[in-house]
Amino acid sequence: VAPTPIKPSDPPNPPITVPVPIDPVPITPDPPKPVLPPPTIDPVPDPDPIGTPINPILTPPFNRATTFAPLGTVLLGYEPSPGAPIPALEGNFALSSLSSADLDDTKQGVRILQTNYQVSNTRARAFKHLMAVAYVSAADQLGQTSANHIEGLTPEGSPLITDSGVARSITPTTAMKVSGTQLAFDASSINLQGFTTAEVAKIQLQAQTLGLLKTGDTVLGYGFALQQATLEPGQKGTLNVALRLPRRFTNFPKPYRIEMHFLWLEASRPRVTRAPLETTDSAVLRALALASGPSSAPLPNNSVDLFLLGNTLDTPTNPALRILRQDNVRYSLAPDCLLEAPVVCS
Repeated sequence: VAPTPIKPSDPPNPPITVPVPIDPVPITPDPPKPVLPPPTIDPVPDPDPIGTPINPILTPPFNRATTFAPLGTVLLGYEPSPGAPIPALEGNFALSSLSSADLDDTKQGVRILQTNYQVSNTRARAFKHLMAVAYVSAADQLGQTSANHIEGLTPEGSPLITDSGVARSITPTTAMKVSGTQLAFDASSINLQGFTTAEVAKIQLQAQTLGLLKTGDTVLGYGFALQQATLEPGQKGTLNVALRLPRRFTNFPKPYRIEMHFLWLEASRPRVTRAPLETTDSAVLRALALASGPSSAPLPNNSVDLFLLGNTLDTPTNPALRILRQDNVRYSLAPDCLLEAPVVCS
């Protein structure tokens, strides 16, 4: 019997794929990174910020101090002979006396001696804000003052006066002029300058370090400033030195020629000092005029020092002014104070 052939069966049905639901795994995003504030940097204050008024009573941190560069020494005072050459002890500038005045104030019982000096710049560079500050020479002084030479006037000649009391009676003052029957300020020639106690100490240290002053020499708190803000090479400027002293001395002749020690300074900004008996408003006008010169442009803050000498509560608010205050300054090592009251100077 023949075998029965086996028929291939139908191909199997393909498997049915049943999708099995899968629970999704939640994806947790990374937490946001905190946004850090920029680092805090203490700003460096602008020493002379433009447009920020300064408080004339408090000293703000941006109120940069005026600096002084000592240049050399010179003898100034009262020179009655016009044209007389003045020796510059350190050879910085060529000086000569232009004119002098001997004014009597009979009401006050004092004399005002004034000399206008011509200062010629013989250097190759310009100098700005030139001033001369008085100092006491330890080896060459009278009465512990800056004076080192005083001549009297007599019919017989000009004897030397070496009395300490006479020397200490000669005080710096401001330029004066005859107005009618009395003396008045000469605003065009007021060159008297004051310096703070801290400035005096720095100037003395600098000058001694440079060898311009000797150990034992002492800088005082007053001086005089050139009338011109800048002295270009070859240019001539004017310096007015004014002194006040009694009209008569009981046992000595009338002082006629006076020499005093001064130290030349170049300042980083101009300065105006309110003169004794001058109003603050008058000093403010002089300071602004000096700083602006012929220009009418607004002045930056702290353009000019206004030194208020004396016990005053006046508060100028012009931001162009850098205000300095000091009740008194000394003109000798006794100490003798420039202002009679209050007697506060050291």
